[in-house]
Amino acid sequence: MEQRNSLKLSQKIIVILADILVLAEICYAMSVAAQNPGELTPVFMKAFLPLALPTIAGAIILVRALRDRKQPSQARS
Repeated sequence: MEQRNSLKLSQKIIVILADILVLAEICYAMSVAAQNPGELTPVFMKAFLPLALPTIAGAIILVRALRDRKQPSQARS
């Protein structure tokens, strides 16, 4: 069974910052959507998705870029 390692400190910081950014993006999108209550959902989606998708994708890319690279000899054992 393969053993998975915990995240490094730099990866944990990226995850925390991404979470904070997504929460801020939700707040912004809700404030924009609240100005037009009749079309709350479409306005929210138009404001939230263009902000959140790059944030999440960027966080995933950065966390993967900062993970330890195993040497080929270590990967076999």
